[in-house]
Amino acid sequence: GELVKELSVNPMRPNTINLMGTDDAGRDIYARLVYGTKNTMRLAFLIALFRMFLALPLGVLAGMGHKGLSKIIGFFTTFFSAVPMLIFAYILLNFNYFYRMQMEKSIMAFAVVLALVGWSKLAGILEDHTKRIMEEDFIEGELAIGKTKRQIMTQNVLPHLIPHGVSQFFKEMAMGLFLVAQLAVLYVFVGTTREVGAMAFRADYRMGLEPEWGGMLSRISGDVMRFEEVWWVSLFSVLFFAVAVMGINLLGEGLRLEFQRRT
Repeated sequence: GELVKELSVNPMRPNTINLMGTDDAGRDIYARLVYGTKNTMRLAFLIALFRMFLALPLGVLAGMGHKGLSKIIGFFTTFFSAVPMLIFAYILLNFNYFYRMQMEKSIMAFAVVLALVGWSKLAGILEDHTKRIMEEDFIEGELAIGKTKRQIMTQNVLPHLIPHGVSQFFKEMAMGLFLVAQLAVLYVFVGTTREVGAMAFRADYRMGLEPEWGGMLSRISGDVMRFEEVWWVSLFSVLFFAVAVMGINLLGEGLRLEFQRRT
């Protein structure tokens, strides 16, 4: 063959060695996306899990007639309708304290914050479903034979909520993942970051050290301005987010249909 020498600098275009190219620091994008899947999916799972832990008991009790809890859910739902959870989460997570956390602690901190700003909507949905269940005729029969509210909740309400609850869990996971992508565009992402000086790589910005989809998407606002030159740096991260969100939503909907069919 013919020896061809080409002078190139990072980020490098996709080639036979780097299938999806490299980023500003010369790191392989494909390897970082694959390895970062573990961190990103763990974050999305914990967001949905913490939201469900908060929303399920509060939503069920509110739906069964607890007016105080219903007012609390309504207050938080109204508050986060007036103040978008993205803005509120951005303010909370934009402190320097979060930039120095190791990946494990950072994932936990982000999951707690994003669960606190998003649990009320899920609780309201579960409250509405519980109210519909409590209006069914068989609930009157259960009350007539002397069942307590606790027995009705554990033996009747919760089993009927399982199909919808499973579906909502995966939807919350997908919405949490979407919120992580939005925060990344605003330069907020999990894991330890370092300040890249003006003489290093490209410009003055924060760079994520550990692989995670959000950190890899954080430069998209600047990369879009020179998309023709560095299109691969952000494109593959966006595709991974899109496929994950659609896949998780479809999984949740499929499980809901399967549970309903078996019921």
